[in-house]
Amino acid sequence: MTERAGHEDIWEILRAVLQRLDPRELVAKSLSLSENDLAIEGMSESLPVQGKLVVVAFGKASVPMATGAIDALGVRVSSAIAVTKAGIESPVAEPPAVLEIIESDHPVPTERSLDAGRRVRELVEDLGPQDTVLMLISGGGSALVEDLVYGITLDDLQQTTDHLLRAGATINELNAVRRRISKLKGGRLATAAAPATVVNLIVSDVLNSPLQDIASGPTVNPPETDETFDSVMRRPDLVEDLPESVRKALESQRRRADEWHDNVHGSIVLADAETAARAALDAAVGLGYRVQTFGFDFQGEAREFGRTWATIARHARRDQHAFKKPLAMIGSGEMTVTVRGDGIGGRNTEMALAAAVEMADTEGVTICSFATDGDDGLSECAGGIVDGSSLTELERAGIDPLNSLSRNDSASALRAIGAEIDIGSTGTNVNDIYLALVSGDAPD
Repeated sequence: MTERAGHEDIWEILRAVLQRLDPRELVAKSLSLSENDLAIEGMSESLPVQGKLVVVAFGKASVPMATGAIDALGVRVSSAIAVTKAGIESPVAEPPAVLEIIESDHPVPTERSLDAGRRVRELVEDLGPQDTVLMLISGGGSALVEDLVYGITLDDLQQTTDHLLRAGATINELNAVRRRISKLKGGRLATAAAPATVVNLIVSDVLNSPLQDIASGPTVNPPETDETFDSVMRRPDLVEDLPESVRKALESQRRRADEWHDNVHGSIVLADAETAARAALDAAVGLGYRVQTFGFDFQGEAREFGRTWATIARHARRDQHAFKKPLAMIGSGEMTVTVRGDGIGGRNTEMALAAAVEMADTEGVTICSFATDGDDGLSECAGGIVDGSSLTELERAGIDPLNSLSRNDSASALRAIGAEIDIGSTGTNVNDIYLALVSGDAPD
């Protein structure tokens, strides 16, 4: 396998992953309506639909998910709304006429997020006991749709989101805070929709798919004991620099006392990080690779993981006995980046750049770190593909990769040598994929 062949195979695998994750097809295949009975794949009993059938979708996959529901349910859909990220090209060329599309902002919420939250709330809060709400939830929903509790301002929310992201908080930790300053999150949207029946179809961007963390669990009753929230409150680096109003709200809600309605019929996760990894596995086998999966819930500092992933791949390349080759190493997860500089980058570009440094001059290995939504933080791309020659190319371009890493400027470095993945919005969002393709040729 030459480096160029490795790049071509990486792209072939990524295309297969995105095809498997097509949210429009995932939703359409999961729904069928016969008379007034709604059958949902994965649920043992059909749901009687006697009144209005309302579709509410929010997240980066909202438009194709809502379109898939309308494909399956047709004119039976009374109304439909999709809240999506502004500025991304929709994967649906001609959305259905019944679908109202609202553009909002991510990852830091804005006034449009509040407007979208109010619009969603207005749509569901007047429904009756005969009505059904099909909630289609995907990654990004926490920022795109919001309605704040009394005393919390938009500026407070923005400061909180920015601080937690820069401090390296995980998505679970960020959502544990969001749930306590929102009128929608933590099951409150389902309460607003009561007495209507709610069904959740989910494309998960949270590792292991804890329902209360996907879009901060707007239609899932939160756990009585929230260990993640308790952990956040014990970390001064996360809490002390939050706005005073947010700190007070968090202190007052260490134990929730809300009244919950039992109106959620069920929740089905249609796709997640493991779905993506298994799609990559199938594609790699089809290309002739022996496959080794290393896990579906990797977390940690992106640059450290990049070094580790490259070290394993380099060892696999040199050891002619431990790993049968050609080998495809596959994993999924979502790293974090502790921001120390003012460069342009994201978790996947930082992982890829660190990997390039670690495997300098190693022939026969190609590594990829890829955000399945096409949007890797502030990098303005989806990640990167590197090999053993990438460090030399960086040096020829006058770039010191260690300096780039120290300034969190990984995307700029990769872009200078054409190693970035720039495909725009993919219309889905299930965390990140990590690949390493290792040649079967004997190393020098």
